[in-house]
Amino acid sequence: MRKKQRQVAEGNLRQQGQSYTTGRTNETAADSRPRAHSGVGSAIAAAVGSLLAIATILGFLLHFAGDVSQTTYLTRLGLEPTSFPQPVDAKVIHGVYVVASEGSELFNDVPWPKVVILLLFATGFLVIAGAPAKPDTRLRDWLMRRSYWVRQPIVALLTLVGLAVTGVCTAALLSIASTILGIAGERFGSAEAARVSDRLSKGSPCKLTEMWRGEHLLGRGEIIITNSNLIAWYDNDQKVLRTTKTDGIELRTPLGPPKAVQCRPVDLNAVDLQVGKSMSAHRVCGQFQSPASQTVLSR
Repeated sequence: MRKKQRQVAEGNLRQQGQSYTTGRTNETAADSRPRAHSGVGSAIAAAVGSLLAIATILGFLLHFAGDVSQTTYLTRLGLEPTSFPQPVDAKVIHGVYVVASEGSELFNDVPWPKVVILLLFATGFLVIAGAPAKPDTRLRDWLMRRSYWVRQPIVALLTLVGLAVTGVCTAALLSIASTILGIAGERFGSAEAARVSDRLSKGSPCKLTEMWRGEHLLGRGEIIITNSNLIAWYDNDQKVLRTTKTDGIELRTPLGPPKAVQCRPVDLNAVDLQVGKSMSAHRVCGQFQSPASQTVLSR
């Protein structure tokens, strides 16, 4: 009888143990699910933070390249860069254009055989450096044998030195990258200013625009750059680069080729010609000429 009771008690204890084990397993599984989700969320947050940091650095570098290019372009043309400020987004877009233009030229000028040889040497060095070897733990073992008040200051000092070296290297890389982009922006701005100056000096503006203030014609030429207060434009008649305030200015751009000039009707019967004969009314542009020689108008 006692043996039977003992067996029943052991069976009950065994069932209770199984129930407890099952419950703990379910709790562990339930706890592990949020931890897995939290791990994925942490990885996504870290990736987003890294991308934002990289985008910020790239935006700064592109803004710097665009600003240097625009400043160099205006300075080479004889304009004051501070009189024509650009918004931040325009500088970034201009920086992208500078990097694309100068990068394509640099890509064509790179000595690719030498680059391939350097890459092979660097690959071999990295393979040798990453080869498995027995770690040297003498310094770590020496530190672990020391007391806390001796070991911990050394560890903290080495950590600070590592962080300082990392910061200095990061600043040096940013400085090198900004210097390269600054040089690219300066080259691009200088080349663009030289192209514009050469084209204007040859008398071939892209589009002739008339500058009117009321009923007075200020001149005719090509607009270089504008903002809300000033207009920098090349006067095709006086062959100079002028800066005019926008107050009361009206821009008139004739349709057609850049060199087309609007002809006006002139009644030559009302004009005393030195050649001694009159001509019928017709359309003339610029100077008056007879079939034989140039006529001189006298009032």
